Amino acid sequence: MIAKHHGSALFAITRRLAAAGRRLWPVAVPVGILAIGILGSFAQPTEDWRTAVSEHLERRELQAASARLTAVLAADPTDRDALRFRAMLRAEKGELVEALAEVESLLVLHPNDRQAMLLQSHWLQRLGRLTEALEVCMRRLEGHPDDPEMRVRRVEIWLRQGDASRAMVELEAILETQPAAVAAQRLLIDSLAVLDRGAEAWRHAEQFDRESEHLDAGIGLTKARLLAQLGANDLAMGLAVRPTTDPDIARQQSTFRAGLLVRTGRVEEGLNLLAGYADAFADAYESLIDAGKINIHADQPAAARVCYERAVRLAPERPEAQLGLARLARHEGRVEDAKKICRAVLARKPEVLDASIELIELARLSGDQDSATATLAAARQRAPRAIQLHRLGLLLALDAGDLGAFAKELGNYEASHPTDPNAAIWGQRWQAMETAAIDFNQLVARLDPFSPDGTDSAL
Repeated sequence: MIAKHHGSALFAITRRLAAAGRRLWPVAVPVGILAIGILGSFAQPTEDWRTAVSEHLERRELQAASARLTAVLAADPTDRDALRFRAMLRAEKGELVEALAEVESLLVLHPNDRQAMLLQSHWLQRLGRLTEALEVCMRRLEGHPDDPEMRVRRVEIWLRQGDASRAMVELEAILETQPAAVAAQRLLIDSLAVLDRGAEAWRHAEQFDRESEHLDAGIGLTKARLLAQLGANDLAMGLAVRPTTDPDIARQQSTFRAGLLVRTGRVEEGLNLLAGYADAFADAYESLIDAGKINIHADQPAAARVCYERAVRLAPERPEAQLGLARLARHEGRVEDAKKICRAVLARKPEVLDASIELIELARLSGDQDSATATLAAARQRAPRAIQLHRLGLLLALDAGDLGAFAKELGNYEASHPTDPNAAIWGQRWQAMETAAIDFNQLVARLDPFSPDGTDSAL
């Protein structure tokens, strides 16, 4: 999954809505919860309600946001901005299905509402309904092909489908015409890191950091993650404490630091840091997922289960927590239970690529080559260009000792993703198997110290 450390996409929209409100209502009024009249009618909302609701949502002051929206909608039940905000409030409560239904009802009345379409595609994506999310993007882009935010949303979906090459080409095209498109810059950096192209991610992050005068907490966190791959842990810790007013980034900073402490053997210190933020994580889905991973690494399965099960209760339709429980079962040696969870996720949401990947890896772990191959074939029907599936196909060919299948998979990989440097490393492995010789100078030149996991699997 792509790292979400630069603030929720929802709040990028709320800020724009708030800005629109300020243009419509130029007189600032202090923020406060509106009183209910003695006859049961609501007071008229103050003129800066959009700003107030946006700020309440960003700070997760959900009751205050609800009160403001109730007042606004009592005065005008058809207020389009308020209806959008109400859907966003439901999403923040974990009610994604209900939030999606509300925004889709709004789109029935206003089919070209851009903000509603952005929300719709975002929530469909989070629910694992990638084809539908992509269809929303394409409908908008048919009439507005240069909409940068919808183009970025489409890139996010392609990345979830594993189609990294198409995503990279599109991001570069966006930045060529709109070099100041911050969302595209951040997504490019995050994507390169996740796709084991860490050195490229570092170069872009360094440039972005210079341009933002080394103040951006989100980019600091990206650089910290990359430095941790190098083992530069003290430098990483220093970059993960940049000041921020964004509670989402602050939570990610704390989970990163706790996780790094645990991974470097300072387990008790890391768990104590995590415990100090327990209240802040209690209703934050992504933070609960991160906390679950940290507890697994610290061999604290009971604590990990608490995190994942709470996340499931918060957002039962999302797949990440279910997959967390599958990884926990794997950690505990309950491989068949882990497989059962993954199959259940795929039965409900067949487009969740991570579930297919986990199931293939579990089949490899138990030596079930036939099941792994069948799961890979099924996953390819839904994500034919996924880099992750090409790499798993190569590993399965090696498991079977089938050099012909390895050569065919490598050819497909290189044809689909000609600019992926990791494909060239796999090519070096093929050369070594074929000729029992290898060009070490060329191999070393291709290795990426910021992405050791990506090269380890090829070597």
